[in-house]
Amino acid sequence: MGFNIPVFIDSPLGLEITKIYSRLSEYWDKEAKELKAKGDHPIDFKNLYSVERFRDHKRLLEMEGPAIVIAGSGMCTGGRIVEHLKERIEDSRNDIFFVGYQAKGTAGRDILKYSKRPGRIKLVHGEIKAQKALGEELRLKD
Repeated sequence: MGFNIPVFIDSPLGLEITKIYSRLSEYWDKEAKELKAKGDHPIDFKNLYSVERFRDHKRLLEMEGPAIVIAGSGMCTGGRIVEHLKERIEDSRNDIFFVGYQAKGTAGRDILKYSKRPGRIKLVHGEIKAQKALGEELRLKD
């Protein structure tokens, strides 16, 4: 049984890096190369959408239903991630995953801190939100 959950890359820099990475397939790891050889391109697949224009980002914020949104976190201090958090952090059906460090004193660190117990998160411009979404830090294997 397959899932048809859309995946959105909502990060201008992330989109540019993805394009560059796609052209460097000779440097991919074994698993990625095997997927591509089987016709299952690891970064170009069905239900993957690029959010390039700001108006499309705004439409994504209003979207209902399940989705995976990939947005650069910047420790949650600026950029498109802040608006995603404002819209989704109070919904316990959502998860937030960080791949990278979240410095002390940032909203990103607070999200991790309060992921195991209720807390309130101070976002950009002093806006306070109750965190109900699960925050999790992903640690990549070498």
